[in-house]
Amino acid sequence: LPGRSNVARIAQRQSSKTVAAASATKVIPPVPEPQWSQLFAHALRCGIPMVGFGIIDNLVMITAGERIQSSIGITLGLTTMAAAGLGQVVSDISGIMSGGTVDALVGRLLPNLPRSNLTSLQKDLTSSRVAQTVGGCVGVTIGCLLGMSVLFFIDTEALERQRTAAELEGIFDL
Repeated sequence: LPGRSNVARIAQRQSSKTVAAASATKVIPPVPEPQWSQLFAHALRCGIPMVGFGIIDNLVMITAGERIQSSIGITLGLTTMAAAGLGQVVSDISGIMSGGTVDALVGRLLPNLPRSNLTSLQKDLTSSRVAQTVGGCVGVTIGCLLGMSVLFFIDTEALERQRTAAELEGIFDL
């Protein structure tokens, strides 16, 4: 049958193409899992710059929020949360602008931080990404807590005095 021989020839061509493709495919060796010491060093290198970011973030947010609240916040009647939100905008902008500076400063101040010696393929492994995330989270938490130290120097009663004065001024101006 003529039709059957065509089908057989097509099948034979397909199977020879598959064999050729399989022989041309390179076998990629598995990526070795990083050691705990490498993951720790990776987390440390990712976390330390985040300490600086956390300090800057909270310090600027709290300071800017307090300034906004004690100036235009009183005039416009902004709530504390609205002033904090505007302070966060200022803080985010300063974080973007200072990111490279923080990284460079960490590199200069701590040149002997342990290196993870991970390959680029190892850095893509889940364990390395988890170490990076955990290091960053721990670093930014420590930094934010340190950045909150500015609260020790803010006169919280001054804001209440300003609000009371603004209320009294509004009452007696009628």
